[in-house]
Amino acid sequence: MMEFVSSLYAPLVQRCLLSFFAQEKTINFNAQVHLSRQVVLNILNVLALCGSKAIAEEVEEVYRWALGDMFAHSPHAASATTEPTPSTSLISPLNSTRDVSRARMFRSSRMVFTHNSILSAIISLEYKVESGDVECWCQLASIIGHILDLPLSDYEQEIGVRFPTPDFGDRSRTEIEAMLNTVVPAFASYENEKAFRLMGTVVSGFPSLTTSVVKALCRNSRFFAYLLENCEIHPQALNFILVVSAPFCSNGHIIALLKARLANDSTQVDIDKFKHITFASEYVATMEPATKNNYSANTVKKSPSYMEEKLPRALEEMEANCIWMDYCCMHFDAFLLETQKKKFWFPRTASSVCLSASGVLENPSESASAAGVSI
Repeated sequence: MMEFVSSLYAPLVQRCLLSFFAQEKTINFNAQVHLSRQVVLNILNVLALCGSKAIAEEVEEVYRWALGDMFAHSPHAASATTEPTPSTSLISPLNSTRDVSRARMFRSSRMVFTHNSILSAIISLEYKVESGDVECWCQLASIIGHILDLPLSDYEQEIGVRFPTPDFGDRSRTEIEAMLNTVVPAFASYENEKAFRLMGTVVSGFPSLTTSVVKALCRNSRFFAYLLENCEIHPQALNFILVVSAPFCSNGHIIALLKARLANDSTQVDIDKFKHITFASEYVATMEPATKNNYSANTVKKSPSYMEEKLPRALEEMEANCIWMDYCCMHFDAFLLETQKKKFWFPRTASSVCLSASGVLENPSESASAAGVSI
């Protein structure tokens, strides 16, 4: 299934229209197809979820750029101390245009936390962790641990890893908070059960829940179940998780656990434990801010009852998702079997997704920027 979904975007990959380095073009009267920067990132996110090898090279570059020189003493991160050097692409005729966009994106060796750069970093870091990069996850854990002042050494033997020490340099408080919100979704994507106790400690008391964190929970169902079964969660945080996960959750076990937690937590909670929690979403009431320069400062404040009214609808949406996913899986399986029998489609390797250097574009004058984004 994932190979089939990835293959749907093969023409865009072949024309070099999907890149983490895409820049929005405001005016392009010659555009045959317009792909906004946001659409490009959405497609890259789908390819990342499918584990597409076609984006692996750029993922590595964005990962090094996002962490910058924080782990300069680590052998793996030594290359991050300098500006990332573009490696040879499978789509070599367009290297020059890609290099220009890399130069724009990597103007500084330190990540600038704009909306799109944060999304690029989140997608790349999640791809790394979900691909099994333990060293990357340990780096993210060490960043979180030092910001939240967690005793990471207490977890090293249990997990079987060593956490490096990050160097935050002269980063401002605002940059550090933005970094925290950037790395937590990928941190929550780790599927090693030995790490769940540390992950539960972080997520259940995380100072700023975001939609990206909740999406990561929905994908990592084993950790999501552990969180609901073993960790104390503020009722507002639980409501936030339930409402935000409604479009993405189709796991019957998770839905049952959410219902049970709602019933059990409705009357018993020590509010003082959770006063520091804020919610970086327009859906949820902002509680007492953690800092003066809180990353969620633009949150729209709403009363708790606003969330409670949405809970039944969210549960219904999740249950509908289960039915819909069963239906889709059954019909997609039948569709894929039929198309394979008729030789309309066969699973392809990542190398076949990208064109060779001799056949990137049918028209050599058609640049990669002709589709509304410049890469």
